[in-house]
Formats: sequence, C-alpha cells, structure tokens
Amino acid sequence: MIPSIKIGSWNISLVDDHESPDRDVEVIFKQIPIDSWEPYREIAFNKEGVWKTQWRGHLIKRIDNEGPIILVDTGMGPGVHEHTGKTGQLFYNLKKQGVRATDITDVIITHSHGDHIGWCTDIAGNVLFPNAKYHVSKKDWDFYSDTNNKTNFPNPAFERAILPLRSHGVLELTEGTKYITPEVSIIPTNGHTPGHQCVSVQSGSLTAVITGDLFHNVAQVTEQTWCPIYDWDTKLSTKSRIDLMNKAHNLDWIICSGHLPTGTSIGKIIKLNKKFGWQSIT
Repeated sequence: MIPSIKIGSWNISLVDDHESPDRDVEVIFKQIPIDSWEPYREIAFNKEGVWKTQWRGHLIKRIDNEGPIILVDTGMGPGVHEHTGKTGQLFYNLKKQGVRATDITDVIITHSHGDHIGWCTDIAGNVLFPNAKYHVSKKDWDFYSDTNNKTNFPNPAFERAILPLRSHGVLELTEGTKYITPEVSIIPTNGHTPGHQCVSVQSGSLTAVITGDLFHNVAQVTEQTWCPIYDWDTKLSTKSRIDLMNKAHNLDWIICSGHLPTGTSIGKIIKLNKKFGWQSIT
C-alpha cells in the first residue's frame, strides 16, 4: 500500500526513489554533540540504531483525475548510484500508481540538490517528463548557475539535471509565492539553499505542506535549531523551519516530509510537554 493522504479534492502520495546508506549524525549534524541525540534515539534511528533517509518525490493529483498531475521533486535519478550500488525506482513507483512520465504536467523542485532533481533529465540532458513545466526557484537558479559559486558550492547535479531545462523551453523560474492552481501553491522557505521552497495544498478544510529539506531527521521537529551541514544559511534555514512548524501546529496542517522513513513521513506537529513533536499519520 503506497502511503497517501487526501486533502479535499486532492490526493498526495509518496513516490519513493531510493534509500540512503547508513548515515552518521556526528558528521551530518557535526555541531550537535552525540549525547544530545539520546532522548530521540527511539524515533531518530531505526531498530538497528542506524539513521537512514528516504529519497523521494510526492505526487499530487485530483481525486476526480481532472486537472494537472504534479510531481514534487524527482529523487536521486536513474543510477546506478555509487554510494549504494542501486538504481533509482521513481519511474517504477510512478507506474505502480498508474502514472506515466508523459502524464506529468508540472514538476516542482523544492531545491536544487542532487537527491531532489535526479530524474529531471537523463545523462544526455534530455527531459524525462516531456510534457511538464519545471518550476525551479529563481534564487537557486541564479546561485548555482553563477560560475563564481562553483568553487565553494559545487553542484554537478544542477549542471546535469537543471541547466538543460532552459534550452528545452520547459523551465519556469519561481519568485515568492506562486500558484499552480488556486489550491496548489509554491511558498518560499529559503535557507537550506538560497531558494528552498515548499508546496502547499489547500482544499476544503485541510492544508498539507510538502516540506522538501526543511528538516531531515524527526528530532529536528523538537530541536528546531539543529542544522545539517548541507544548510546553505543556517540562520535562515532555522527561521524557515521554526516559522513553518509554528504555523503547522497552530493551524493543524499536515506535513509531508522529504526524508523521513516511508510509513512515518506524513504527519502533524504536536505539542508534548510544552515541546513540539511529530505525530505520524501514515
């Protein structure tokens, strides 16, 4: 059963691509002492005491099958991937949901890191969703396409998977809030990258937000100032994380996280002993 959630007229479902190898929190959250993880060990790591992340996209479709078919993020890409020795499964998992690459009308990229853009194009730069517009943050585009940033912020995945989109005429650069439909919008949450953005689905009485890399590990729901080494601007990413999680709690939003394990990645921000916590829905 593919995890999904109904939001009014829309359905949001997971499209898993690839699972990470074992990850070392002392490396990725190098500013956080290992002892600080102890209260979160049961939720932050798996049964073997290991932290793994899931690389995935999210599929947004109307329940009546009318209107656009939207894919948010495209995972690691075809592979074979050097760090796992495995291929990506995004296309396979789209097919399991009855969706072909040609059915996708919009691809929204939360940010331009390699594990979110891998299936945008093939190795030759050909678009893999030929009927889609690709919505990429202008701030990310400007930053990663600037040759002056290549030394300190190299991003070969951007050059392979995002740069060719302009020449194919499918690139849509987003600035600020952008509506794909009256109920589906892109909202800026900068910090993880210069142009990191989330996707909001508001329909009926419900709101869901697909959060990209606003947080990587469930412990960050409580420890909102914890930042991974991948955050471009930790002050800005922390502000974006705190702001959105406060709204999510106060307004009872549903959160579709980018990297939490499948089966626990859709949930709500709740209060536990005056601290924020994660309540998984599916």
